[in-house]
Amino acid sequence: MISLRKLRQPSLFKRLLVWQTLVMLLAVGASFGWSIWLAYQPKTGSIDRNMYLLAEAVARFSALNLSTEHAGAVARVVQQLDKDNATLPTKDTDFAWQVWSTTGLLLSSDGMINTFAMTPPGSLEIGIRHDQGDWRLMAALSPDEKVWAVVGQTRAFYSQLDVLVLRQMVTTPLVYMTVLVIALWLATWRGLKPLQQLGQRIAMRDAGSREPLTDVVHDPLELQPLTTALDAYAVREAELRANEKRFFADAAHELRTPLAVIGAQAHVLLQEPDSARQPDMLHSLQRGVQRAGDVLSKVLTLSRLDASPVGDAMDTATTVDLGEMLRERIAEHTQRAIEREIDLGLLESASVLVSGNVSLISVAMDNLIDNALLYCPQGSHIDVSFGKKGGYAWWAVEDDGPGIDPEQQALVFDRFERGTTSQDIAGSGLGLSIAREVAHKHGGKLRLEAPAARHGCRFVMTLPVNPRWPMTGLAQVDINRRFPV
Repeated sequence: MISLRKLRQPSLFKRLLVWQTLVMLLAVGASFGWSIWLAYQPKTGSIDRNMYLLAEAVARFSALNLSTEHAGAVARVVQQLDKDNATLPTKDTDFAWQVWSTTGLLLSSDGMINTFAMTPPGSLEIGIRHDQGDWRLMAALSPDEKVWAVVGQTRAFYSQLDVLVLRQMVTTPLVYMTVLVIALWLATWRGLKPLQQLGQRIAMRDAGSREPLTDVVHDPLELQPLTTALDAYAVREAELRANEKRFFADAAHELRTPLAVIGAQAHVLLQEPDSARQPDMLHSLQRGVQRAGDVLSKVLTLSRLDASPVGDAMDTATTVDLGEMLRERIAEHTQRAIEREIDLGLLESASVLVSGNVSLISVAMDNLIDNALLYCPQGSHIDVSFGKKGGYAWWAVEDDGPGIDPEQQALVFDRFERGTTSQDIAGSGLGLSIAREVAHKHGGKLRLEAPAARHGCRFVMTLPVNPRWPMTGLAQVDINRRFPV
């Protein structure tokens, strides 16, 4: 049995069938209503027109012989013809007539007791139905204007006619609609057949297949936007899977080196008999563990960012002072800058407030400052600045280091991309990717401004001061999460 839930479930088939049925019902009902309205129109309607033709026939043929016998015979013949062609049974008493010469002589009448009153020539308007007691009358004049004829039909006859018309108005459309609904059901079922066939093609499609579903020659035009969208989605899904595979392959590759170094250092440490050298080896082992932990931490951060849509960075949004945040992050890196004899400083500016996820913005700041410290040689200068332009706040990290090759600048934000000039530097190639994703999740951008002389570079992040979208759902990213050493 069909469950009630299934009957209530939205159905394209039911929707099409119901709307087509309603349209056809309105069309058939309007057609029948229009026909009945036209039939009952005075003078021009089929009912009045039929009465006038009866009266005209009596007058026309009675004018051929102006005798009482001839006029009566003509009237009785017309009465019998109307009775034979009537759409419902009629009685002789439902039809009456009077035939007059235009000189005022009554040539013939029905002779019934309950007939209508005398209507001599000129007493009624020709071609217009008149009501007189229990009768409806219609007058006509012969073409030679010698005979005046009036025919009448009882109101009881018209009441029976109204009932018949009403019955036909109900039953006939019902029969038509039953046939139409069956025809529409078959036509709708047949018309939606391509959807079922498309579903079968999708079900038989191999996972990850890029073979297009769109068949321009055989698919209906209405299905082509759907199949085109599905093809585009399949391409995007395949690219996403390829990127994921490439990402994990790159992550495994990046982790393989520090893990191999850790294993080698641990082996040497176990074999080292000189206890005086063991502290140095332990420090080397610790640095290797820290590097592996840093790579894993950045991989997890990227995975969390990838799992959230644009705008979801704001579920824990607060309004913060951009300059104050930068001073805190610079303070965290000051000791490292001093050890490397690098001048790291903040160019002060007016206070700039920005709304965002503090943890994520801190991640971006740390990665950009760390990137500059990692690749700049001793004696370099790193300037951090900030400001506001229009509805956007911006902050930048600028250095005078070796710069980035022009051919590598387009790839600088790719994951695990480290450039040809930094292969001997122990970086993960993920910091800039993370910073760009943070900007993207806040509705902002991260761009590189590198001079053509390949000397130094400037990374600028812009964030909207007042984001306009509702942002909920992203879990807080723990920027301080590190693996134990």
